[in-house]
Amino acid sequence: MNLCIRRIPLLQVIRNASNITAIYKKKEFFDFCGAWKEKFSEVLVQPDNVPKETWENMRRYVMDSEFKPLIVDTFVLQMCINEKYPQAGISYYKFLESNNYKPSVSTLSTYLKLYGMRDDPLTKGEKEHVLSICKNISNTYTSLNSELANVLVRCLCQVGEWQEAVKIIENYKENHLHIRDAVSNLISYFYENGKEDLGRKYLVASLKTSLGPSKFAYDSYLKHCLKEKDKFNERIENLFILWNKYGLKPVQRVVLEISNACNQSGWSVVPTTISRSTCAVCKQLLARNDLNDEEYERLRQVTLKKLISEGMYYVTDPKEIQHYVRYIDQRKPYDVIVDGLNIFYSNRGIVAVSDRRWKNFFSYLIFDTFQLVDSIKYYKRWGKKILVIGRYHLKKMIMRLDIRDMADYFYVHDWSKDDVFLLYAAFSSGKDTVVISKDLMRQHKFAMKDPELDALFKKWQASHQYTTVTLKGSGTQLDDQIQVNAMVQKKNDCWHVPYVDYDMSVNKTRIGNNEWFCFKMPRDKK
Repeated sequence: MNLCIRRIPLLQVIRNASNITAIYKKKEFFDFCGAWKEKFSEVLVQPDNVPKETWENMRRYVMDSEFKPLIVDTFVLQMCINEKYPQAGISYYKFLESNNYKPSVSTLSTYLKLYGMRDDPLTKGEKEHVLSICKNISNTYTSLNSELANVLVRCLCQVGEWQEAVKIIENYKENHLHIRDAVSNLISYFYENGKEDLGRKYLVASLKTSLGPSKFAYDSYLKHCLKEKDKFNERIENLFILWNKYGLKPVQRVVLEISNACNQSGWSVVPTTISRSTCAVCKQLLARNDLNDEEYERLRQVTLKKLISEGMYYVTDPKEIQHYVRYIDQRKPYDVIVDGLNIFYSNRGIVAVSDRRWKNFFSYLIFDTFQLVDSIKYYKRWGKKILVIGRYHLKKMIMRLDIRDMADYFYVHDWSKDDVFLLYAAFSSGKDTVVISKDLMRQHKFAMKDPELDALFKKWQASHQYTTVTLKGSGTQLDDQIQVNAMVQKKNDCWHVPYVDYDMSVNKTRIGNNEWFCFKMPRDKK
């Protein structure tokens, strides 16, 4: 009997051992937290008039533990946050203050979070106390990390010192994404306190980032919309227009809240899907999200000059670039650019294959090979000029297929980033060129410093990039139900809003997402 011994790399063994140790330590930590909560449960529930000795015992209990947190007081306050006992944490801090303990910045930051958990309004004395701590931190440190900035802005808004909050946010003017909660708190404060112009200013600033504001900022905006019924439709449309302008897809929770408010205000809002650019609810054909000539030329120039001509040298070999640029410039324009590697693996998404899956892997590969062949034949029948960009390790396989003379082929190093090659060919060929690829082009989008250019690029993807081809009967057609970037848009009296399931930037661009809401406006208030 033959025995097959599978060798496991030593590094993998070490990592596994480290993971086991980490899990064990994590379990110990949770056990300790549970014991701490049980031991001091009465103090957490009734934190007023607690003797000094009790607080000292709590502090010593943590210090004497095996974990010995570097910042004991931060741990205690964080436990009060985790267990939702803000008043206990506030009382503990007063004990530290009255006994001349010197809290660290981390402790102060955690302490300030406790006031944000309070359901009741802060008293005048509490507001002065919170403001004093915020100003002391701001005056002591010339720069704040994003976590501390988020905490300070929230507290400053809570005590009505929005001017001080703005000063902190302006220090992050180039990157609001890092202080998303801070900007969201400011937006929420402005709309809840009748400062509509300032609210819109920071709402726009937040929408220019990859995520937009947090849900509670949208909640405040929605309350603002509902305050004046005669302006409700206009304000809701203004938000949709901004989503379209910056190519942002909201999360489901936000759209549900807005849809409920709209339904109560005379709209008709229901979930829908889009098939062949047609809404399943209102039956209207959505417009192709295409760029006008001016928008396309602006995007083309920036893409070719700044992000490809300058950026390609960082993702591949300079000689390969020079050869590729000459190759394209001599043969352009192309009608169709095919990501060869992507087509092979687009339907299965296989990254790593275990031994027991090799059989299935090869059957998938055969299927996807036929898909590549059929797609090229399909476009060739229509007289299209095709470029296939592949990797060197696929060259022999592709050359054995009967499509050698139907397209041009360019092979890049296996370690080169292929999205820049696709984009150079596409934008060098013209406005009508389409790209077949499942590549989200994230590297390219992250290089876009201008939010409006980023939105234009998403708009271009929505109308020029397709993710797969689908075999239908005797031929192959593009699956036009799948857009790389679906965008908010209006058709006649209906707004169509795509959404993502949860709040992550990676989902702002989501292949195969067909989750929408159809917002039909009231007939007399369009």
